[in-house]
Amino acid sequence: MRILIIGNGFLASPIIGKLLTEGHEILVYSRRESLEFHGHQIVGDIFDFAKFSKVLDWNPQIVINTAWITTPTKYLNDSSNYNYAQFTINLAKLLVNSNVEHLIVFGSCLELEFKDRLKSTQIQTSRSKSLYASQKIAALESCRTTLERAR
Repeated sequence: MRILIIGNGFLASPIIGKLLTEGHEILVYSRRESLEFHGHQIVGDIFDFAKFSKVLDWNPQIVINTAWITTPTKYLNDSSNYNYAQFTINLAKLLVNSNVEHLIVFGSCLELEFKDRLKSTQIQTSRSKSLYASQKIAALESCRTTLERAR
């Protein structure tokens, strides 16, 4: 399958490795080049959405978004969380009118203080401990609504 992965950090790196070993065709779009990954990479800014959206000309079947602020001591309550949430929402809206079959948005549950696995239906904004968590949840809910309306 043709898979676009947005981001190449700690969440994306093992995903990229696994998908490559399974024989998938991978394109990574990230703000910096990964020296560990020697496949197709585009270095760019997701907040330049007009430029970013041209990556869909590659015709991926799956889009995996792992991009979010991760700067230690900064990410939990940094205002850039709003920008990442808006990017994720815009991405879902863009994909509605594309040939992409699946959108996968990754994140962790650590900021919500969950220690066990949980389903997205169990996530509640009221449990949010930070701006980071509340914006991830808002983006997830908006994506879900956008994609359900498109059915």
